[in-house]
Amino acid sequence: MIELLTEEQKLKGRKINLKKDERLFLENQINNEVFFLINGEIIISSLDENGNEDIYNHFYGGDIFGNNLLFSDKNRYLGDAVALKNSVIYAFSKEIILKIFQENVKFLEAFLKINANETINSKLKIKLLAKRNIKDRIIYFLNINGGEINMSINELAASLIINRVCISRVISNLIAQNIISKKGKLIKLISSQ
Repeated sequence: MIELLTEEQKLKGRKINLKKDERLFLENQINNEVFFLINGEIIISSLDENGNEDIYNHFYGGDIFGNNLLFSDKNRYLGDAVALKNSVIYAFSKEIILKIFQENVKFLEAFLKINANETINSKLKIKLLAKRNIKDRIIYFLNINGGEINMSINELAASLIINRVCISRVISNLIAQNIISKKGKLIKLISSQ
């Protein structure tokens, strides 16, 4: 998305070079910038009451983050942002982004599209988590992804927020019931029953 900005507009941003394991911001800090990850990898995470890390978001080169909080009344970061590898980021304040919106309609449209897609994905995740059991979650997840997914059991477990062992057991049962097929990482819905 940053490619939609002119060179002059890019210069209005603040370039940040993060080293691996370096923090960009801490949980509960007030957000006053939107971040464009040029390259690298960033996670947003928190520690639970037992000291275990909960990862909320995982960003890669080309992604933006902080965009939902920037215009929110509840604009505190929900976790710490940590670089998983050396990363380059451009940060733009709310005031600068608003000026760029006025100058660059294509950028504004792309920004709004990203926010709309994130809203839809959040609502889909809520629907997913509302499913009664693991079987229903898997079938729903396959349905919202066109009836097939190409991901490992570990990736599926992370997406469904379910233990890997439980996912494996239910996947085996769904295959035996001829509801899904699995070949390598490709899982296809045959019948939703």
